[in-house]
Amino acid sequence: MLGLALQSTLGDLFSGISLSIEKPYEIGDEIVLEGGAEGKVIQMNWRSTHLKNGANDVVIVPNSAIAKMRIQNHSAGTKCYSGSLTVTVDSRNEPELTLEILKQAAMACPCILEHPAPSAAATEFRGNGITYAIYFSTPSIALEGDARSQLITQLYKRARPVVDRRESSGGTIARSNSLDSCPIFFFGENELFNHLPLLEPLSDAEKTHLNTKIIRRHFQAGEQILTQGMTIESIQFVFSGMIQVTRQIQDGRVLNARRLGPGDSVGEISLLTGMHSSGTLTALTPGLLLGLRSEDLKPVLQSRPELVELLSHSAARLQQFLTMFDRAAVQPVVIEQSDLLSRIRNFFRLSVEDQLDS
Repeated sequence: MLGLALQSTLGDLFSGISLSIEKPYEIGDEIVLEGGAEGKVIQMNWRSTHLKNGANDVVIVPNSAIAKMRIQNHSAGTKCYSGSLTVTVDSRNEPELTLEILKQAAMACPCILEHPAPSAAATEFRGNGITYAIYFSTPSIALEGDARSQLITQLYKRARPVVDRRESSGGTIARSNSLDSCPIFFFGENELFNHLPLLEPLSDAEKTHLNTKIIRRHFQAGEQILTQGMTIESIQFVFSGMIQVTRQIQDGRVLNARRLGPGDSVGEISLLTGMHSSGTLTALTPGLLLGLRSEDLKPVLQSRPELVELLSHSAARLQQFLTMFDRAAVQPVVIEQSDLLSRIRNFFRLSVEDQLDS
């Protein structure tokens, strides 16, 4: 009876000794256990291993259980974590263009590393949708959840779920009763204003009128689209492509501030306040900008006070962001750019959309 009572305890003890000798992980390592438990190792004793996961919870796993599991140690070689996101896209969207948009959306996420670069692949073709997998890397396993959230948010700027039957520029969209299984559809140029938060309050007639005023601008990789300090006379929407935003601070250094991807915009604050560009925009890939001149938008703002109020809040957030960005950049402590941007965003509790507006 005593042997049976001590069986579990002795199993944990001897498993703990085995783990201490083999050392598949150490305190500070980020690991994933078979079954889904993951996190940073914060404590190891003779009975159990304690992990802190991305939700800041402590997960306690008996050593006897860990000894029987497959262990993935993401700190043994490099702390970079490889993640993925699977999405189904309406088959009317061209696969080649879809692959580019998916990669660009991932490149625009602050938590996703530039190197190795994100990639995308078509994995399945069935019914009215094509399934794609987006592969990306994050600096640590703790940021994988944030990266997925940012990626979904970025995709939402250029796509919507297909949930009912309606007419679109590409034809008829089939009915779907499940948001989990339904594909998403990347809307066309003529539908852009139907999905922009800034212009959502406008009537259909006003949106149709603005559609006739759109200025299309194609850009190539390496092209400088805007220089810091220049006057912005239009709002530009990134329909496709990647743009790097850099900012020169007081000591003369030029820092990477953020990346703009499909669905992002530039110039809203300048329209309201007359502020010059707060950064330099350089194209990383070929792409397309859709622009609206200030002179075409100002009458709309004059008749829509709620839009002015929305822009005024954005202007205040931008000023706070720039002040904090410049102050943090000149601190003597060396801070990586991705970490710098993350700290500023967390300090002001900024969402993914509340980015640096150039």
